Amino acid sequence: MRRAGREVTEALARLRASWTKRKLRAFPVTVVATLLVVLLGTARNHGYSAAVDQLSAVRLTDPLWVVMLRTPLSLFAPAYGLPMTGAVAQVLIVGAISEAYLGGRRTAVVAVATQAIVNVLGVLLVLGGYQALLGIRLNHISDRDTGPSVAVVAVGLAVAVSAGSYLLASVLCVVMVIAGIVLPDRAAHEHILGLFLGGAIGAVIQLRAVAMEHAENPHAELMRRRRMARRVAAGVVATTGAVALLSAITRPVARRLEFITELVSVGTAQAATGVVAGSGLLLLLLARSLLRGQRRAWVLSLVLLSIAAVGHLAKGVDVEEAVLAIVAAAYLLWARDSFRAHTDHLSGFHALRGLIVGATASFAGGFVVIEASTIHDHHRMRAGRAVRAVAARLEGRHVAGLAPRVDQFLRPALIGLGFTIVAVALWRSLRPVIVHSSERRENEADMARAREVIGRFGGGTLDYFALRSDKSHFFAGASLVSYAVKGGVCLVSPDPIGPELERETTWSAFRSFADEQGWIVSVLGASKEWLPIYERFGMFCLYVGDEGIVDVASFDLAGGERKSLRQAVNRIARNGYTMTFHDPATIQPQLRTQLEDLMTKSRRGGVERGFSMTLGRVFDPRDQGLLLAVCLAPDGSPAAFCQYVPSPTAGGWSLDLMRRDVAEHPNGLLDFVIVETIRHLHSRGDRTLGLNFATMRAVLAGETGHSLWQRAQRWVLQHLSADMQIASLWHFNAKYGPRWQPRYAVLDGSENAIPAAVAVARAESMWELPVIGRWFGARAVRSAGS
Repeated sequence: MRRAGREVTEALARLRASWTKRKLRAFPVTVVATLLVVLLGTARNHGYSAAVDQLSAVRLTDPLWVVMLRTPLSLFAPAYGLPMTGAVAQVLIVGAISEAYLGGRRTAVVAVATQAIVNVLGVLLVLGGYQALLGIRLNHISDRDTGPSVAVVAVGLAVAVSAGSYLLASVLCVVMVIAGIVLPDRAAHEHILGLFLGGAIGAVIQLRAVAMEHAENPHAELMRRRRMARRVAAGVVATTGAVALLSAITRPVARRLEFITELVSVGTAQAATGVVAGSGLLLLLLARSLLRGQRRAWVLSLVLLSIAAVGHLAKGVDVEEAVLAIVAAAYLLWARDSFRAHTDHLSGFHALRGLIVGATASFAGGFVVIEASTIHDHHRMRAGRAVRAVAARLEGRHVAGLAPRVDQFLRPALIGLGFTIVAVALWRSLRPVIVHSSERRENEADMARAREVIGRFGGGTLDYFALRSDKSHFFAGASLVSYAVKGGVCLVSPDPIGPELERETTWSAFRSFADEQGWIVSVLGASKEWLPIYERFGMFCLYVGDEGIVDVASFDLAGGERKSLRQAVNRIARNGYTMTFHDPATIQPQLRTQLEDLMTKSRRGGVERGFSMTLGRVFDPRDQGLLLAVCLAPDGSPAAFCQYVPSPTAGGWSLDLMRRDVAEHPNGLLDFVIVETIRHLHSRGDRTLGLNFATMRAVLAGETGHSLWQRAQRWVLQHLSADMQIASLWHFNAKYGPRWQPRYAVLDGSENAIPAAVAVARAESMWELPVIGRWFGARAVRSAGS
């Protein structure tokens, strides 16, 4: 509700500013339109209705040239079911807001273009034999049009979308759709078409505004346009596929069917129906790969769209569906430069292998079924005929020769198998580029260069984690981008490292590289300083939590706020526990063996969890200069330890690994380790110590507000905390009085949110998530053991 109120307030403020500046001169189109509505409405109410209808009434039975001549005045003639005051209010309110946002010229163009397209399309539908569209019947086609309401709906939605008032736009769409369901008449049909046109025009206006806003970065703007072209292409191709499926399962127009059967056989028309259905399903599958910009998907889409266009014509002279397929193909050709992404070099081989194996298995299965069903018959089917029968049914063709009971089972089963085999092969052939583990090993030399970049320019609390073994490295100038690819999603973490002046050029170069591979890009643990650059490239950011950073110099256990922490530390010290500090690369072999055994017991798994804020390894001789804080029990055995990585810019260290023995020890063991580490760092002159990441801390703490949505978020997080370390990590960090550094997840478009979320869950090894976590966990454990 707050967002809706904010959007309304912004619209009224814009309207008030225009009125204050120029009065009526700010709304010339609205003033003229309102006067024309009053004039035509008054004339109709005073005995001139026949003359008004002769000039402005558009009926779907009229010739097309008559419709075009009457369209301009049909904008201002109120419908018979609507009082003149209602028409005046519509035009006055929506027109004034539109002129305040879009200006008079754009408002007029949107209104006239929408009215003309809706009128012409209605006439063409009637001429084509259609009596319904989108489930709405065109009843009473001899009645006149609905007046200015269609243009008002289109202009209103165009303004809402272009201004970013998506909540109001959604409300308008929902209201119009519900009205169309309740009263499915010609007015509902025209209003829904007006919604489509207005939304499309508003999106174009918004894109142009964004282009002007970001004109200072041509490459970022080019990439935005390419991604938008891919989204449009994916949407158009998916829509064409859905239309093809609907067309295949609906009966063609009778007179068109009579015409086509005079040219081709009934069997050919039926085969064309199957081709159209198969093309539609495959086009739906290709939409995902078009969204990634894959060149192979672009080529296959063009082929399938051409086949679908011919199939539509052959199955029943479905001109409209054929035109839609041709328009989609034309758009793909126009946007061909946006589809340059590669596919994995092994994907074609895997797809071909799966196709051959699947087809062979299907042939064998079908042959066995036929032979088993005729084993007791006197006239058994020959092997050649049986193979041909199986092949025909895999292709979706009906061939006589089988017993009805066998055919009733075998035909749908083989048709489903045939399509499934083709669909799976197509899906596998479009696999995005994968960074194989062998390729990472071959590029191990890049690790030395990455260490050099981090040594010169790194220093953030997460920068050292760019050296994880499962990450690859991209270099641009003197900068480094660390990433890993999970299921076609490129996860970048941390933010790119390098000179501040190279930030935008580095990210631009990396986005071009990722774009060529067909990857979806996401960033984990992004800092606030990088958000403007990500946003300039069309990405959006989500707050995911805070990293707690302790000021070593000002930390003190005195005071009531530190009472419980002070008691825990003192209790551990009284029981004879001591601390030692080491460089893990040069640690004594005996202590290393003891710590590795402790890790295996406390980890509960075969791999280290985490991706964005853990190094994922210990005791690696390449990791020089790390800090290992070991807590020794009274008998001299390790009871707990923490590993820290350097963060020079922050003047200190960042927590990487925290482990404790599973045996019985006094409470507060890890508190003792961290407090003693803080004291040790203070004695060395270090300034900060980065602690654990607290997921959604600001939401749990109530710092984001108390609206209904924020309270719902807090409730969910509190209930998830029973199974996951969410609230507990926040409270653990808060004991040390840290300053909170917010961290963000950056996504490459809302349409990629689900695959990005799955990739993040896999990377962070979130197998403790309720219900779904076990699936990630099973995969992670299997991959670790392989």
